[in-house]
Amino acid sequence: MKKYIVTFHSEFGAISYRKALEKQGIKVKLMPVPRRLSSSCGICACYEHGSFIDLEDCEMDGVYIEVDNKLEPVLK
Repeated sequence: MKKYIVTFHSEFGAISYRKALEKQGIKVKLMPVPRRLSSSCGICACYEHGSFIDLEDCEMDGVYIEVDNKLEPVLK
């Protein structure tokens, strides 16, 4: 399992993303964006899964994966 952090342009996008993933049985935590990243709304979704899940209607800003306690961009 890989740990993903997804940032969003709006709070609505973050909430929509969480709801969509939870419908798929994926546990998602909404939290403040880590200081080393930036986001328009300040909220990110954090989840563990085998792969990144891309949803077009959720206003994503960036996607990061945690590797050795560092966040590396997957999609910006």
